[in-house]
Amino acid sequence: MLARQHHGGHHGGHHGGHRPDNHIACTLNQASVSASSTWGLTIKTIGEEPKICQIRLDFISFTNAQPIGGTCVDTFQVHGSTSMAPTIRGDNAGQHMYLDVSSNSDDIKLKFNFGTDTSVARSWNIRIIKIPCGASYLAPPDCLKYFTSATGQVNSFNRMEIAGTATRQLNNQNYNICFRTELVSSQKVTQLCVSVCAVTTSHTSH
Repeated sequence: MLARQHHGGHHGGHHGGHRPDNHIACTLNQASVSASSTWGLTIKTIGEEPKICQIRLDFISFTNAQPIGGTCVDTFQVHGSTSMAPTIRGDNAGQHMYLDVSSNSDDIKLKFNFGTDTSVARSWNIRIIKIPCGASYLAPPDCLKYFTSATGQVNSFNRMEIAGTATRQLNNQNYNICFRTELVSSQKVTQLCVSVCAVTTSHTSH
């Protein structure tokens, strides 16, 4: 099942490097950012055996500047994927992305752009999983988010229950959210039951 979400140089950081489980950890020292800066990472897919069809990003932690009126200040962008991956920013711990790898086996590039505000505590910890073609756990094509549990909660990027007057809604969010069809009592589920999350504070974004 599919649902569509639709809304309108590296300075002073240190990179954890590649690990055997394709886990990347990086933290930026915000005190050293005195001008606009950029941090990037290339995920190699060319020449991989078995051939890689998807990349999953798990945002274990992810914090940068909040949007101003929904518009970017700091940004995180994905390049090289055939998936519709929107530009995101803000707080996105616990979120994930599935990125389709093109048939030309283009490398996937992750790019952070940072503004000049040195008061923002910027940090991220991203687990990168390369999924081979034919794997049983591939997401359906063009599904940026893919949920496989029978129950759970789905949040838009940068959604968090925090009191305040500033909106956390991000502009130009257009991507697909998919749900794996489950078997209940040995029968395939044909309906999706959705309920609105309980909101305990005001001015939240869903």
